[in-house]
Amino acid sequence: MARVLHEAVDLHTAALWERFLEARAPHGLGVDGPTQTLAALAEGRVHTLIVSAGGVEDAQAWFGEVPTQVHAAGDSGPTWSDPRSGALVDVAVRAAVLTDAEVAVLPPEVDFGPEGGLGGICRYR
Repeated sequence: MARVLHEAVDLHTAALWERFLEARAPHGLGVDGPTQTLAALAEGRVHTLIVSAGGVEDAQAWFGEVPTQVHAAGDSGPTWSDPRSGALVDVAVRAAVLTDAEVAVLPPEVDFGPEGGLGGICRYR
């Protein structure tokens, strides 16, 4: 049973990665890297958030009360009132879940993933 489950996870992961690679094509629906991904989350465009396990361990980001209030740390800072700082992966997953996006975490044993450990497939451009 464990082998069958492992094979199913491998197939699902491979299919997700193929969809992501196709979406990253010019004029596609993919976003790659923390900056692009946070921008898409801030607009509520992300359909599937892709996180690489261990890919964004130390990175930080800003978030606010509204789910789409997300902003990369290190930038000029958010303009909304009462911004809070948190781990990038936590901020991204929170925004994704609260905007009805799927969240996919790539297993740590895979040797691929989005730039900076964070990417996504958007609902629209």
